Amino acid sequence: MKTYVADVVSHRDISLGTEAKLLSRAGRDKISGIITTNYDTLCETLFPSFKVYIGESDLLFSEPSFAQELYKIHGSVGNPDGLVLTEADYAKFSARRKYLSAKLLTIFAEYPVIFLGYSLHDDNVRSILADICECVPNGKLERLHDRMTFVDHGEVTRVSDHTMDLDGRLLPMTRITTDDFSSAYERILRSKRLYSPRVIRELKGNAFRLAEKMGPTSEVVTSGFDTLLNRLDPNQKIAIQIAVSPAAIGKPITPEDIYQDVLLDDLGMDHRFIVDNYLNVHVQRLAGAIPFYKYTADLGDEVGKPVERYRARFSSLDSFRTKSDRERMGSVHRRFEGVSGVTSLAEACLPNHPFVFVPCLRDEEIDVEELGAVLASALLATDEHSPERKELLKNTAFRKCVRIYDFLRYARR
Repeated sequence: MKTYVADVVSHRDISLGTEAKLLSRAGRDKISGIITTNYDTLCETLFPSFKVYIGESDLLFSEPSFAQELYKIHGSVGNPDGLVLTEADYAKFSARRKYLSAKLLTIFAEYPVIFLGYSLHDDNVRSILADICECVPNGKLERLHDRMTFVDHGEVTRVSDHTMDLDGRLLPMTRITTDDFSSAYERILRSKRLYSPRVIRELKGNAFRLAEKMGPTSEVVTSGFDTLLNRLDPNQKIAIQIAVSPAAIGKPITPEDIYQDVLLDDLGMDHRFIVDNYLNVHVQRLAGAIPFYKYTADLGDEVGKPVERYRARFSSLDSFRTKSDRERMGSVHRRFEGVSGVTSLAEACLPNHPFVFVPCLRDEEIDVEELGAVLASALLATDEHSPERKELLKNTAFRKCVRIYDFLRYARR
């Protein structure tokens, strides 16, 4: 029976519509982890960079940090024998869920939790929450109110307080009723956090491995930390850099690094640091020809005079067009008759890149999602550190398109 169910579920097509794509984007840098009772691979498809834990055994014999991690607590189609499917499976799962409840309590104490696709009357959800309530004193249950949100499907969008009665223990939470979950995903995307889950995962993992391996015969040696901390002025800070290799230590952030990070989000550095130490220099040296909205969108007016001066120059999409671009708009549309957007333009230009023609499209024809996908695809088609990638990142037309993408994606934030 389990093999049959796994086979049926695994052969269902996973269609990613607008709503799913929004959730996927939120998972890149806003969502710390996913807990699901589903067997299918939708979550793996939406969050390909997440580390997957299947069943309680995976959780028990691992060092999860809940930073870009996926917990499939009822099993997965890849291992039919491990599915929690039959009455006996659920009875066994219920008898052994104490460890899972303890792990979830740790997560609920440190992270806000959003329940999607579950009913408030779901026995499995209620039983786990009841276990958690047993561990929390009555006077502190109220603290979970702002950390727990149930999103229910309903005809009218409404946000309200809700209290769940769990065997006499009252668990407060926020309840959202809506007929469009996209609004919830958009709100997650607008939330702010200092570090991305990917950075947190790497930091936690490295710290754990370092602590695990250190000993009298360890090859890793730390020296001077205690003495330094004892002498440290309260107003001083310690800076610790994590580099890919010793050769990368002290490597300055180049304009090419900025262009690539706008598309791939792979730099992993504090935006304030980038603006203060690099962008205010680059915009003067390059006469403003560098993307900066990604890094300044959350900083308000505190961006430095050089960046502020150049940011004021680019208030509309037309600001990025040259006189030549404007004069060629008519001829470009005649040449690519029937083209109505960036994707169709890219297909019409094959095997060449479309970047020189993108600014000649009308404003309504330049969709930010399509532009980002075409730019990222061209970049990922080259090998990292290869001459081809370096050449592309220096290409004038490519750079202009990245600046347009940066403006459309982040300026209105």
